[in-house]
Amino acid sequence: MKCFKLNNIKGFTNFICILYLTMPSLAKADNYFDPNLLMQGSEDIDLSQFYQENTLSVGTYNLNVNVNLSPMGDYDIKFEKNDQGKVIPTLTPKLLQLFGVDVDKIKDLKGLADDTVIFNIEQYIPHAKLTEDISQLTLNISIPQVYMKSSFGGEIPPELLDDGVTALLFNYMANFSRNKQTSSGTSNSSNVYVNLNGGANIGPWRLRTTYSYSKDSVKSENNVNFKNTYSKFSNTYIMRAINHLASTLKMGEVSTSGNLFDSIPMKGISLATNVLMRPSSMRGFAPVVSGVASSNATVTIRQNGNIIYQTFVAPGNFKIEDIPASGNSGDLEITIEEEDGSKRVTTQPYSSLPLMTREGQFEYEFAAGKYDGSIRENSKKSNFVLGTLVYGLPKNITLYGGALLAKDYSSLVVGTGFSLGSFGALSTDVTLLMR
Repeated sequence: MKCFKLNNIKGFTNFICILYLTMPSLAKADNYFDPNLLMQGSEDIDLSQFYQENTLSVGTYNLNVNVNLSPMGDYDIKFEKNDQGKVIPTLTPKLLQLFGVDVDKIKDLKGLADDTVIFNIEQYIPHAKLTEDISQLTLNISIPQVYMKSSFGGEIPPELLDDGVTALLFNYMANFSRNKQTSSGTSNSSNVYVNLNGGANIGPWRLRTTYSYSKDSVKSENNVNFKNTYSKFSNTYIMRAINHLASTLKMGEVSTSGNLFDSIPMKGISLATNVLMRPSSMRGFAPVVSGVASSNATVTIRQNGNIIYQTFVAPGNFKIEDIPASGNSGDLEITIEEEDGSKRVTTQPYSSLPLMTREGQFEYEFAAGKYDGSIRENSKKSNFVLGTLVYGLPKNITLYGGALLAKDYSSLVVGTGFSLGSFGALSTDVTLLMR
C-alpha cells in the first residue's frame, strides 16, 4: 500500500516537470522592422529610430510655437540628436530673442553667437522647459517671467511711430467793442483784440508761435484823443521728438521744466525727458514687485481694495515693473494663485514723493540760453546753463542733482528721496549757492 502511493506521487511529479518544461515562455521584445520587407536595395536603411514611440528623424519642422501659453506664430525648429542619441528640438539665441527672451540679461547666453545650437535650455535659463507635441505640430516653451523682455501697457513699438503729415496750423480769437458815452459830453471809445496761434509741421519738426494785437482808441468832442496799439510775436520756437531718448528738443522762446529749480523763461535751447513719450503704465513712480511662482500662476495686485494690476507668469522667478502709478501711498496686496488653485498673499508697503522715479528710470534736462523774464531790464541779458538728473535706484530710492550756472549766480543741489513703507516717504537735499 505504501509502495503504491509512492509510485503515484513520483509519477505525478514527473508529469508536472514535463509540463513546465514544455510550456512556452512569455517575454516582451522591442518592435523590429525588417528592412528586407521593403524594396530591393534597402539593406543600408537604418530604421532603429522608429522602434520607439513619439520619435522623429533629424531635420527641420515648421511648428506652432507657444511661449508661456502665448502664441508666437509658426517657426522652423531644428530637431537634432543629443548626447544620449535622442532627437529633441533645439533653439538658438536668435530664436529666443524673437520669442521675447531678454538674452542680454542672461550671462550664459549673452556672449553666444546668434546661430549657436542650444540643446538643453534649462542649462542656460533655470526652470525653463520645452515640450513638443508632434501630433499637433506644436512646441510649448516655458520661460520664467524674470528672463523675458519687459512688455509695458500702452507701449507703442518704435517701428509704428511716424512724424505725421506736413501741415499748417491756425487758431484765432478776435474781440471788438465800441462804446459811446453822452452823459458828460459825447465820447467814443473802441477796442480791438486779436490773438493768433499758428505753426507748421514738417517731418519731425514743429514750429509754433503766438501773435497778439490790440488797439484802444478814445475820441471825444473836446478833441481829447487817445490811441494805444500793441503788437507782438511771442512763444516762438521749433521743436522735435527724440524717440530713442524719450525726449524733446526745443529751440527759441521756451521755459525750463522747474523740476529742481524754479521754471526759467529764456531764449535758447533745451533738451529734456518727455514722460508722455513713455508707455502709460511707466509714468510716475511705483515699486517693483518680485516673487516666485511654483507653476503657471496668476498674480493680482490690489491697492486700497481695488485691483490695479493682474498678469500671468510662468513657473520660476518673476519681476513686475509696470505697475501703474496710483497715488503717493497705499500698501500693495499681492496674490499669487497657482495652477492648482492654491493662493499666497503678501503685503508690500508703499509710499512715494512726487520727485521719485521708478527703478532704472532717469529724467534729465539740459538748457542753455539767455534769461527772458521781466523782473528787471538788466536780468534779460543774463546768460545761463542748467542741467538736472533724476535716477531711480533699487529699494525705492531716488537720487537727484542739478546745477544752475550764470555769470553772477550759481546753484548746486544734491538730494535723495526714498520710501519708508508704512511710515511714509522722506526726501533730503543740500543746496549750495554762490554769488
